[in-house]
Amino acid sequence: MRLISTVHPNETERNSNLRHFASLFEKYLEWKKDCASMQTLPTSTPIYRARREEANQLRRAIKAEIEALWQSDQLRAGPIQVESEARRIMQRSHVIMDSYPQWVKFVKALNKEAFWRYEASMICNNKAWRSKYTELRNAESDTELRHKKLHLIKQTFRELGIEKKPPRLVSPVIKFSTWKGGDRDGNPFVTASFSNEVFIDHKIFVLEKYQKMVSVLLDSLTPSSSHVENEPELLESLQKDKALFPYVQSIKPNERYRNKLRYMLEKLDNTLIMVREVKKRAGATVKPLLGRLSSRMRV
Repeated sequence: MRLISTVHPNETERNSNLRHFASLFEKYLEWKKDCASMQTLPTSTPIYRARREEANQLRRAIKAEIEALWQSDQLRAGPIQVESEARRIMQRSHVIMDSYPQWVKFVKALNKEAFWRYEASMICNNKAWRSKYTELRNAESDTELRHKKLHLIKQTFRELGIEKKPPRLVSPVIKFSTWKGGDRDGNPFVTASFSNEVFIDHKIFVLEKYQKMVSVLLDSLTPSSSHVENEPELLESLQKDKALFPYVQSIKPNERYRNKLRYMLEKLDNTLIMVREVKKRAGATVKPLLGRLSSRMRV
């Protein structure tokens, strides 16, 4: 699945309004949760009064968000500029990067469900399979529910001793693209130098995201070789990194996963320094600089 983010000059929705809607929705969910938690509390207890005050504060905040929306311009005053297009896609990319693992998990679950339903459709005319499925269905309740049907299909295969295994999705199942800042549809404001700057911004965005991810892992991935066996590939990789980056400090011999992450972080830092230098010289010099640095900017 390839999802492409586009924009149109007549796009009227403003980012400020979208942020109001998002904040309003989050506050409503929190208020609803607080109200539900008070249902079982005696009204005379201090904790009930504290929860009620929190809920009232959220209710006032919700009213303020609604009033701010009413008092804001709902439509954009003029056509969206290409610079704004580029900024908007970067803001959306933050959401995409944070929610991507859940999306992939959801798509993989749909793939497995489609597999089991397809296999069932291919064998449903078999008398033994249909008889066993009917028997199991009659013993269950709410069999029209989607997850119950899926469970019955898998259980029928198991009861009959028919082994089925859904195929694994190993290639990226969802890809994201955009032509914002790089469209070639005749927009006079999208020049080659502007596109190059947008590409550099995208590279910086991704590298900074990787930086944060590695930094989090650095504090949490702490297995020691005294307790966990290390793969030969990891040890070989660490030897190569040590030769490339002898100046990296705070290396603990037993924590080899953390050591690998420190080297990864160093590579990301070095690449970001080079890309930001390119960003400073953006414009007429961007293209030749990108060409000279392309081989060194690989992480």
